[in-house]
Amino acid sequence: MPIFYRDVGKDSAPVIVFLHGWMHSGEDFIKIADVLDSYRCLLIDLPGFCRSSLLPDDWDVGSYARFLETFVAVRDLNPVAYVGHSFGCRVLTKLFSAEKKPETSLILICPAGKEVVTSSPLVTIAKLIKKIPILRRICEPVFRSFRSEDCQNAGKHEQLFRTTVQEDLTHLLEKITTRTLTIWGKNDDQIPLEYLTEYDDRISNHTSIVLDGDHNIPDTHPVEIAREIHNFLTR
Repeated sequence: MPIFYRDVGKDSAPVIVFLHGWMHSGEDFIKIADVLDSYRCLLIDLPGFCRSSLLPDDWDVGSYARFLETFVAVRDLNPVAYVGHSFGCRVLTKLFSAEKKPETSLILICPAGKEVVTSSPLVTIAKLIKKIPILRRICEPVFRSFRSEDCQNAGKHEQLFRTTVQEDLTHLLEKITTRTLTIWGKNDDQIPLEYLTEYDDRISNHTSIVLDGDHNIPDTHPVEIAREIHNFLTR
């Protein structure tokens, strides 16, 4: 499977592996990598995204975790840390909660992993309409207009996206035993700050940082994030 990634920094430097969010790419971390000039940063385009090859139809988040294990092993890497943003954190939650897990630091930025639950009378009505084929066809244009931007942009990966956002991974957090840092955007409207308590309560060796930003803090706050990563790794 052809995989594109940027390798930023000296070969002899400590390795950090970065995983991007849904419908994004490794380029999201280039500003952070430029600041972390004492590290070798691998910025991966996950399978099915940007310049990497398309996915088999039956992939799920666990498939991404197994891909990452293979990616690191075949290149004989020994990362000092893994960094994920949003969807990338789902992959890392699977990887670091497995029986055979990396013994290295984990950094989660605006981590997706809790089921997105929407409850309202309109949602209830929409679910009933979808059960009736003729009404579903008539109302499909309306349903599409209310889908999230990520869902609308999912393309061939729409089924994977739907399965992903419906999967609650918080029960796996207790299995993460490595040293973990989470970085949150105070104004994140996709991963609400209230979810932070799940990580504080469930991960035994956990530190959290809140920045004055939204879900896109890798792009808007690269210097602050790079500083927090470096400070965390050198404690």
